[in-house]
This record gives sequence, C-alpha cells and structure tokens, in this order.
Amino acid sequence: MTALAFVVTLWSVTAGPGSVGAYLLAGYAVAMLLNVLVPHLLATVALRRYMPGLATALILNLPVTILLLQHALTEGYVTFPTVAYFGAFVSVALVAAIPVLFAVGEKLTNRSMTLR
Repeated sequence: MTALAFVVTLWSVTAGPGSVGAYLLAGYAVAMLLNVLVPHLLATVALRRYMPGLATALILNLPVTILLLQHALTEGYVTFPTVAYFGAFVSVALVAAIPVLFAVGEKLTNRSMTLR
C-alpha cells in the first residue's frame, strides 16, 4: 500500500492540478481519513477497549490527511465533488484489495518458510 501511495503521489506531482493522479491521491487521503474512524475509533468505542492502531491513526493519519485534503482543495489542486467520488472509489478498491493482499502475503510467507 505504501508503494502504491508513493506512485500515486509521484503521478499527482508530475501530472499537476486536476489530474487523475491528483484525484487518486486525494481519494487515498479520504480513504485513510475514513480508516481512522472505521475500524480504529469505531471498534475502540464499540468494544470499550483499545483497538491497535488507534493512537497512530489519531496522532498521524487524522491531522496529515485533513491537512492534505484542506491544502489540495484550497489551492485548487482538486475540487470537492470530484474528491468525494474518488474517495468512495479508492475506499472501496482498498477494502476489496484486502483479501488479495492477505492471499499474496500468505503465499509469500509459506514460500519463504519452505525455503528455509
């Protein structure tokens, strides 16, 4: 996910304001902002116990994504209605990618254990 975020950031910077890369980066920021709320904060409140990652989500992800989105919108890099669409698209795509990433991780883990 980090490598993907790096590629999208590079795309956004090179393509400039209003580009697909800019909107994908803003959509990724929306997805990370939503990730602060679901599952981290929601699970902590619902289960009445600390959900791992909540502190990082609140201390790092929340302010960074808010600032990124605020600057992107105020500087005209992206516009609000389109960011909402890209945010929904990227969020769904990332959630859909979770089982695939777990499967790849499982294969890599099993393969690395059989090589030892």
